[in-house]
Amino acid sequence: MDIVIKNALVVTMDEKRRILKNHSIAIEDTKIVEIKEKIKGEAETTIDAKGNLVMPGLINAHTHLAMTLFRGTADDVPLMQWLQEEIWPIENNLNEENVRAGSLLGILEMIKSGTTCFNDMYWYLDEAARCVEESGIRAVLSTPLLDVMGPEQGQTLLKEAENSIKKYKHHERIVPFLGPHAPYTCSEELLLKTKDLAKRYDTRIHIHVSETKEEVENSKKDKGARPFEYLDRIGFLDKDVIAAHSVWVSKPEIDTIKDKKTKICHNPISNMKLGSGVAPIPEYLEKGV
Repeated sequence: MDIVIKNALVVTMDEKRRILKNHSIAIEDTKIVEIKEKIKGEAETTIDAKGNLVMPGLINAHTHLAMTLFRGTADDVPLMQWLQEEIWPIENNLNEENVRAGSLLGILEMIKSGTTCFNDMYWYLDEAARCVEESGIRAVLSTPLLDVMGPEQGQTLLKEAENSIKKYKHHERIVPFLGPHAPYTCSEELLLKTKDLAKRYDTRIHIHVSETKEEVENSKKDKGARPFEYLDRIGFLDKDVIAAHSVWVSKPEIDTIKDKKTKICHNPISNMKLGSGVAPIPEYLEKGV
């Protein structure tokens, strides 16, 4: 055995969510091979975890990792003003070196706090992937997809995303996703092409939906439907979609999310920073979302 952790309070993820007192964990070739009160045999490394908790790693289901560099930038403005006037102009000047620095900082903070996997949507995906490889963390990575500058922009980014899927599809610790930014930055054509690409490569989709009240009102005005209603109408929603934020949703939309088996990622700190609102988490849980 490579490692034995003994005398631990072990939090499991089995069907009963058992918590095991004074148990030991045996690890070989990076895999947990045994959990019991006493483990026989010698190990290269033995860790006495008495008085400590051993639990599965935490997962951060929605990040823009390199944006750790933007902390303190425009703290007191609404989302769209924050994006259009502050963040997007900065991002226009980002380079690989910046993304590497921000990604390494974010990864360091996650590892220190017990997060062992994150789901990221950001630029210079290869640079983030290099940071993942060097650090030992696990990651789901996607390039943002949008076509606010026209269909050519969408096609270029979609091709870049497809190349990333091919490159990382069989990586040991990286899973490539597709990352359409939001219904208000992606045309219907781009959203449907993204869905087709996800099905072709058997991967998932990571998207922002209904983050702010303003987004919902604009969607009703521009598309004649709330964001989730619109996405359902065009056939975008299914079990492979992870929707971040999802704060401003109606009861019928929650039913739709449940029916389509779409996943919701709760982002309370981001929502508080931007004053976006409070997601209806009790209602989601009650419906089994």
